[in-house]
Amino acid sequence: RVLTHWRWAASLRLERVRDTFGATAAAGVALVTPRDETPTRMAKFNAGWSRGAWEDDVYLLYQSPTAGLTYSGVLAGTRVAVPAYAALDARIAYKLTAHLGLALSGQNLLHAQQLQTSGEPVQRRWLVSIAASR
Repeated sequence: RVLTHWRWAASLRLERVRDTFGATAAAGVALVTPRDETPTRMAKFNAGWSRGAWEDDVYLLYQSPTAGLTYSGVLAGTRVAVPAYAALDARIAYKLTAHLGLALSGQNLLHAQQLQTSGEPVQRRWLVSIAASR
């Protein structure tokens, strides 16, 4: 009975890319291969609890280092190393009525900002939502 209201899931992905990308970088041109862009390890875990009007969930993601390109012009890009990272998301919700719910969600809660791709850093965010159904 203790675990009646709980749910969880976990996964681990191990990947090794063998590419035959034979191109070499010309002077001043960055090169990123599919092997560079693919994380070799990715782990996910989520757990949740719900009972009555309340519902809570947490999500944790770990990804090994990768690399990508950030573009400063049309053709030329800069190679960016993306370090390994962990990200934590959470959500708490309350059902006000049979047809109306309120939730607070947080994303990227471990850091105020974090590099997860070769693009802009991902910011911590908080979202409040109201859901209505009929």
